[in-house]
Amino acid sequence: MYRNIGEYYIRNGNKIPSSEFELIHSELKIIYEVIRVIDRKPLFLEDHLLRLESSLKASQMPSCVKEVEESIHALIEMYPYFEKNIKIDVTIDGYRVYFMESFYPDKKLYQDGVSVITANIVRDNPNVKRLNMDYKKSIEEIKGDAFEVLLVNEDGFVTEGSRANLVFVKGKTLYSAPLENILVGVTFKNVLKMAISRGFSIEYNCVKSEEINQMDACFLTGTSLGILPIHQVDDYIFSSEKHRVVLELNQAYNQVIKGE
Repeated sequence: MYRNIGEYYIRNGNKIPSSEFELIHSELKIIYEVIRVIDRKPLFLEDHLLRLESSLKASQMPSCVKEVEESIHALIEMYPYFEKNIKIDVTIDGYRVYFMESFYPDKKLYQDGVSVITANIVRDNPNVKRLNMDYKKSIEEIKGDAFEVLLVNEDGFVTEGSRANLVFVKGKTLYSAPLENILVGVTFKNVLKMAISRGFSIEYNCVKSEEINQMDACFLTGTSLGILPIHQVDDYIFSSEKHRVVLELNQAYNQVIKGE
């Protein structure tokens, strides 16, 4: 379970000492969001709140989005010097908002790219951002030294990462699995908008695992990752970290999050 790193967190609109930060029972349905904060600004906040609303509705849970938004701003005011991720957990007992332990890849991983592996795994109800500890445990057992696990469905199509979205590149076209088959990440959604604005085309077609070597490049997207180039998928080597499309999108993304 993620750890609150502040002296306080917010639960149902109230400021609570971290000493009272309780573990959520694993059998409870937990809907969550993770939002990155830079310069006291929660990145892509509106998109995160829309997805939270959608997840709650799909899970037949009451909306608390307005209260959550107020709590996010209140938490940032409490810790204006934190440039970390904010986590939102929602259960039938209400919600809590807190700054969490946050991992960001170092510059070398962006320069060199990362290694990933594929595995035959299908995520249950991929359109809902719900915590599943059994799923997380199985991924950790498979991952080994790889940075990420790419999910391959029963038809042999590569759909997404276990905790990140996946984009393949061929020429000036970006390839993603159909949106209904994946958890559409907020960073992923905004990266595709940037790509379209720069004249790249998007194809919502899955790539088969045996067709990966026909792609020119590929990368992961996520709240903490931004755009992270993939250097190797299983035994196949890419040079995504040097590919002009990946570099151009990375530059555009960095300009957006810095407010340039």
